[in-house]
Amino acid sequence: MPQTDNLQATMDDLSAQGIHSILTQFCDLHGVAKGKLVQLDDLKEWVENGAGFAGPSIRGTGLGRFGARSEYYGRVQLESLRALPWMPGVAHAVCDGYAGGSPLATCSRQLLKHQLERLKARGWTLWVGIEPEFFLLRQDDKGHWQGADAQDGLDKPSYDLKAIHRHHAFLDDMRQTLTQLGFRLQQIDHEDARGQYEINYRFHRALEAADRFMLFKMAAHAVAQKHGCVFSCMPKPFAAMPGSGLHFHLSITDAQGRAVFQDHSDALQLSLTAYRFVAGLLHHADALSALCAPTVNSFKRLACSDSASGTTWSLV
Repeated sequence: MPQTDNLQATMDDLSAQGIHSILTQFCDLHGVAKGKLVQLDDLKEWVENGAGFAGPSIRGTGLGRFGARSEYYGRVQLESLRALPWMPGVAHAVCDGYAGGSPLATCSRQLLKHQLERLKARGWTLWVGIEPEFFLLRQDDKGHWQGADAQDGLDKPSYDLKAIHRHHAFLDDMRQTLTQLGFRLQQIDHEDARGQYEINYRFHRALEAADRFMLFKMAAHAVAQKHGCVFSCMPKPFAAMPGSGLHFHLSITDAQGRAVFQDHSDALQLSLTAYRFVAGLLHHADALSALCAPTVNSFKRLACSDSASGTTWSLV
C-alpha cells in the first residue's frame, strides 16, 4: 500500500476509535521516556518530518543550541501506533531521532537499528526476552518511601502468595492494560525484596523488545498511580534489600530460523558461536557496565552489601 494511502487508513482507523492526539515518545540517554502530545490530523507531518524538540534539552543527544542540527525531530513509526488505555483519545507512537534531516547517531533507537542491520547482513535475527523487576512504593506520613504493602514484611519474600493476593487489584489491572497493548504475558511473581514484583512477557525481536519495555514502564507508572502507589525500576532503592535488575534472555536465529547458539552435540548444548558470545561479554564486562549500570545507584546494586534476604542477586 502506498505511504499516503497507509497514512489515511491509519488516521481513519484511529479516528474511529475516538483518537484525537498522538503521544510521540522517544527515550533519552538514561532510558527515560520523553515526548509530547500532537494532533492526529497532522499525522503526515509527524511521520515524514517528525515532532520537534529542543536538542540540548534532551540528555545524550550532543546537539548544540544553534544551527540546523539544534533541533531533535522524533519521526513517528506508523506501525507502532496504538491506543493508550489510561489516556482516552490518545495513541502512543514510537519515534526515531533525526537532526538536520538525517538519522541522529546518538539516538539509542537509531543506534540499535544500525547494529541490527549488521546482524541482518549475516542473515541473523536477534531476539530478546526481558524480565522487568520493580518496586511498588508509597510515602509514609513523614515522607519516607517504603513498600506499598505494610504487611509485606518477610525476610525472604520471594514468591509470596499472600502479597500477590493483597495487591491483586494492581497486578490484574497491569495484566488487562498490557494485554490491551498487545503484550503476551507469561508470569507474575513477588520478587526477593519487600514490595518488589516481576512481570514477564514473551520475547520479541530486539528493536520491538526495546520499544515494548519503554511502553511497559509507561503503563506501569499509570496503573500504579491509579492505585495510589508509585512504580519504580530504581536499581537499589533500599540499602538493606535486594535491588531491581533487568535480565535479558538473548538468542539469535539464522535465515532458516535455526538457533545460532545451539549445538545438541555439546555437553551444554551450546555452539562455538555461543561460547564466543559469552567470552565477549566477559571480556568486555567492565566497559558494558557503563551501559548496563550507568548511574551511581546502579553501582550500589552491584556492590557487596548486606541484604535482609541474604542475597543481592547481582555479581561483583
